[in-house]
Amino acid sequence: MSFWHDARDQLAVNHAAAAAYTYTSGVLGSYRSPSPNNPASFRAVRISYGDCFARAMRMSEGCFFKLVDVLRPHLPVGGISPELRVSMGLWYYGGGSYLDVAAVHRVSHSTFDNSVWEFTDAVSSTKNMDITMPIDDPQWRARTAALFQQRGDSPLNNILGAFDGIAIAQEPPTARDVSFVADHMSRKGFFAINTQAMCDANYEIT
Repeated sequence: MSFWHDARDQLAVNHAAAAAYTYTSGVLGSYRSPSPNNPASFRAVRISYGDCFARAMRMSEGCFFKLVDVLRPHLPVGGISPELRVSMGLWYYGGGSYLDVAAVHRVSHSTFDNSVWEFTDAVSSTKNMDITMPIDDPQWRARTAALFQQRGDSPLNNILGAFDGIAIAQEPPTARDVSFVADHMSRKGFFAINTQAMCDANYEIT
C-alpha cells in the first residue's frame, strides 16, 4: 500500500492539528479535547508521520499493515478504523504521550483510552500471536540455533535466544491496588514494570 503527498493531503493534516489544539491567553494556552465523532483519516495520520512512521510504530510499514490484517477480526466493527486503533496502540505502547496520540488522531481522550484497550484485547485474543518456546522440540532447537548461526554476527554455537530486559515506565499504583507501592519503584527512579524477554534470530519474542 502506498501513500502520496499533495496539497489536499497536507491541508487535511493541517486541519487535524488545528482542530486538536485551541490556544487561549497565556504562555502555554490550553488543550481542548477534539470531537470523538470527527477522527482524522488514517491517510492523514500516516502523512503526518512522514519518514518517521516506522520509528513511531516500531515496525516497518509492511509489518504494520500485516498486523492490522491479523488483528482486524478481533477489533470492533464501526467507529474509527482498525488502522487508527492499531496505530494509537503501537504509538502509546512505544512510549508516546497520550496527549500527542489523541491530538494527531483527532480523538477524545476517552476514545483514545477505549482504542488502546481494544487493541490490547485484540492482541491478547489472537492465538497465532501467542508467545511460544517449544524447548522440548529438538527440531525447533536445531532450526533456531541454525538461524542464529546463519546471521554471521554470533561467535557462539547452539544459541536458542537473545535475552534482554527493560524497565517500562508506568503510572504509580495506588495503595488500594497493591500492598506496597514502593515495591514498584525501579532503580532508575521511576515507577516501572520490570520486563525481561527473549527473541529468536528473526526478532520474534519467544
